[in-house]
Amino acid sequence: MKSPAWVLFRGLGRQASHWCSFAQDLGGRFPQARLYTPDFPGTGTRLHEEGSGSIEDMVNAVRSNLAFELVDRPLWLLGLSLGSMVALSWAQRFPAEVAGVALVSGSVGTLSPPWKRLKPGALATVTRVAFSREAAERERQTLLITSANPTRQKDVVQEWTRLAGVAPVSRKTLRRQMWAAIKFSPVVAPLHCPTLVVAGAQDQLVDPDCSRQLARALGVQAVINPAAGHDVALDEPEWLLQHLETWAKSKM
Repeated sequence: MKSPAWVLFRGLGRQASHWCSFAQDLGGRFPQARLYTPDFPGTGTRLHEEGSGSIEDMVNAVRSNLAFELVDRPLWLLGLSLGSMVALSWAQRFPAEVAGVALVSGSVGTLSPPWKRLKPGALATVTRVAFSREAAERERQTLLITSANPTRQKDVVQEWTRLAGVAPVSRKTLRRQMWAAIKFSPVVAPLHCPTLVVAGAQDQLVDPDCSRQLARALGVQAVINPAAGHDVALDEPEWLLQHLETWAKSKM
């Protein structure tokens, strides 16, 4: 058996670069592990591919690209928002491949109603972001509903605006990813592997109760950061890293 691997999935319309230093810092906590931050079709390094229309297709696309690197490696999957759906689906469909799953700010249609999976107050902002032609304004508005930490917002908005200019995600890809998230309604039961569910109490995009319901169905206790918004990895990176390290090392 080869050394373990961490595979990190970002959220709607995001790419690997939006992890900022978090991915590298996670790798530092697990120096013997390989670290992968794959992009979904239609984003980042796969910008010119058609965006996937289902969570299952996203799993297939990432899994096929990483098949050679991941063979015979215990996989630890970490997904944020849309990425948590991909991580959950992978663990459900290919349980023999997965050693552990961490789901951050996740939700599924079988457990939570639409108005909790996308808060009504955030809908207008999401619409403005989708139709805005100004990258800086799109990123500023996105951060307002995904982050509860003004300092962290200020730290990254310029870089994320640059990323939006270098690799602009098409409206078609955003629509397809949104539809994939909306229709993701798997039957949820405890997984065969260690499972961690995390959310931010200040999430303005998705009700943290979605994570509580998901954790309950998975047979675990949700861990809620009182200060973080939807993007826990951005708002409270050290807190999340510590929880991941403690949890995973106790299960390895």
